[in-house]
Amino acid sequence: MMLSSLRLILMLSSLRLRLILMFMLVVMVAVGTVALIASQATDHNLQVYNQRMNDQTMNNQHIVSTLLTAYHQHESQKALQALTEQLAHSSHQRIILLDHQRRAIADSDRTLIGQVIPETRLTGASFSTSPASSSADTSSSLSSSLYISTDLPTQPLSQGSSTLINSSLEASFLTSVNHSLWLAVLVAGLTALLLALLFSRTLLKPLHTLKAAAGRMEQGDLSQRVSIKGKGEVSALAHAFNTMADSLSRSEQARRNLVSDVAHELRNPLMNIRGYLELLADQVLEPTPETLASLYEETSLLSRLIADLQDLSLAEAGQLHLAR
Repeated sequence: MMLSSLRLILMLSSLRLRLILMFMLVVMVAVGTVALIASQATDHNLQVYNQRMNDQTMNNQHIVSTLLTAYHQHESQKALQALTEQLAHSSHQRIILLDHQRRAIADSDRTLIGQVIPETRLTGASFSTSPASSSADTSSSLSSSLYISTDLPTQPLSQGSSTLINSSLEASFLTSVNHSLWLAVLVAGLTALLLALLFSRTLLKPLHTLKAAAGRMEQGDLSQRVSIKGKGEVSALAHAFNTMADSLSRSEQARRNLVSDVAHELRNPLMNIRGYLELLADQVLEPTPETLASLYEETSLLSRLIADLQDLSLAEAGQLHLAR
């Protein structure tokens, strides 16, 4: 249990994992916000569209009811044609009234009167709209055509049935849109994860190089240098690392030279003192005042060297106080 917790802590402290989580969080927040706004906008636009469609449906139902009432009241063909043209002008669409043989009794464009309309152009609903014909003799400047059959009942469809159908279609449409949006969020999240893995690897590669070089320097290899091209922060860090490595190399070389020089300076008076003491012990040399003065001079030199080393150590430690 403790091992798992430790691994989790190490994973969370990893720069790569934090970068990936940061990228994922930013992308998911952005995509989620876009999806939410798109869903709300789709819902609003669909309501507006349904309202317009309901208005259009009610208008078409009124047209159907008016024309069928006039037809069943045995209005003349001329009166039906005039009424058709008037309703077409007010509703901005082409209106064609058909008898039970699908023959055009009235046409707001006056191009299909007396012609039989193919069944393929009719949908079989109470009233239907279909694209206008593109041929030269049946072309229309209006965007749609409304075909009305005299076989239909005079009363239009109830508003409740139309509203129920529209509500069902609206719910189906919103479900489809929301499903597509969530699918887009999922795909965007997976894409963001792959890109985060790729970018994090690219960003962290020079850092891994620096880490490896620093590890070898920790083991005593001060000849380590890194070569990272570019002008960004990582390149500046690599330059600082190389500068630090050069400084450490110079400091190490100066330390070695100092140790060698100090050993040389200490060896000479010690050898002289040792030589004098051996001669005195063997009674080859008499302890004359000159001999003792020479020994005192050598010991004074050693004392000065040791005092200088102590001052140097205090200066390196930042604890040397200057007596002005």
